[in-house]
Amino acid sequence: MPIIAQIEDNFLASCNTRPLNYLRYIDDILIIWTASEKELLAFHQRFNQFHPTINLALNHSYSHIIFLDTTTYIKNGIIQTSLYQKPTGRPAYLMWDSLHPHHIKKSIVFRQALRYNQICSNLDDRNKHLHSLRKTFVNQGYHP
Repeated sequence: MPIIAQIEDNFLASCNTRPLNYLRYIDDILIIWTASEKELLAFHQRFNQFHPTINLALNHSYSHIIFLDTTTYIKNGIIQTSLYQKPTGRPAYLMWDSLHPHHIKKSIVFRQALRYNQICSNLDDRNKHLHSLRKTFVNQGYHP
């Protein structure tokens, strides 16, 4: 087990109040917290004191949270997800006229569309993002 995973396991085992969900990808962590904000702040403070070289920043919200390429929010009591793209981010895919094999270029389109379908839990939101993705590929010379 990687060292950070051991530290997390030891820390979480020592907590009286734990997150509903705890997800980590490299150095990004998403916590779904159902206890009070005061308990969240105490949890964060304890985590930062648990190991001398680990110090986590805390971004929390009652409405939504961004984790990697997703926005997670609660709508009508249900956890929903949507695609997150940085305002300054510009998608960059292979140009259609590149010398890469056609099956590679087709798989890029397929995989991105599949990714959007997996991330977006709301159908209207998913369709909006897929439409934008389609325009991006057409602008890069892909055939609709």
